[in-house]
Amino acid sequence: MIEKITPAEAHKLAIGAEEFPVMVKEENEQSESAVCLKKFPTGFVLGISCDTKDLFELYFSENYELIKNKCDFHIGIMKTKGHPFESIE
Repeated sequence: MIEKITPAEAHKLAIGAEEFPVMVKEENEQSESAVCLKKFPTGFVLGISCDTKDLFELYFSENYELIKNKCDFHIGIMKTKGHPFESIE
C-alpha cells in the first residue's frame, strides 16, 4: 500500500535515523522539479516536487516495489512534461 503523507508525518517516520539513503533521484533543472525516493527506518518515502508550480507531495510505503513503480511513473511524466505531476499542465 502507498499512502500520501504530510511533511510532519515524514518527520515522525524519520525519528531514530541519522541517514536516509537515496534510492532514486531525478531532477529537471529547467522546471526546478525533482523525484526522490529515500529509505527510511520503516519503509520508503517518495518526494515529488516542482518549484516553478509550487507543488510538493510525499508518499510512504513499506513495499519497495510498489513505491519504486510510482517513482518510475512520475519520472516518466517529468521526462515528458518537464515536471512530475500528471494532472498539471
